[in-house]
Amino acid sequence: LLQTKKLTCQNQQIDIQITVDDNPFDKIKTIDLIKILSNIIDNAIEATMELPEEQRKITVSCKADELYYTFSITNTGRKLTDINRIFIQGYSTKKVEKGRVRGQGVFIVKETINKYDGSFTLDTIKENGEVIMLLGVRKAESSYRARGISAREVEGILLVRHTDIPNAYVYNPLTEIPNEEVWDFLLKD
Repeated sequence: LLQTKKLTCQNQQIDIQITVDDNPFDKIKTIDLIKILSNIIDNAIEATMELPEEQRKITVSCKADELYYTFSITNTGRKLTDINRIFIQGYSTKKVEKGRVRGQGVFIVKETINKYDGSFTLDTIKENGEVIMLLGVRKAESSYRARGISAREVEGILLVRHTDIPNAYVYNPLTEIPNEEVWDFLLKD
């Protein structure tokens, strides 16, 4: 998938940089990984194509550690104005094109990430779009995971700077949910 997207970028004169950790990323189904990455990278390509060739840049970073997977796709492009609406199925920031369905990609990504109790953050930084997706983790999963989460937490601050990705922050919204609540939710009719 990433090699195909890289070739597409090269054909469109988009400078793309891809880094992937040496990890099988097997805690997520392959089809779900494809849904997430292909939709977001396709959106980045389209947004970047609106710019002159010398300004077209995309970075893709796939990171994994003992706590979570982080997929970060950053691209140059116009600043998004209505970030809250972008998660609604059918909403699109792109121009209407006859015969082309729009407004499904980000919705599909969000729904797919939700299956893994993850979070999808979409933000614009200095006129550049940056997407950070974080699959949720909980302290109750293991003592090792609890220590790792605690080592990164800063009291009173929701976002903590990512250790490997520049200008990226980590948000752990699910860390305090106990196992009993997870099982109660999963076993509900």
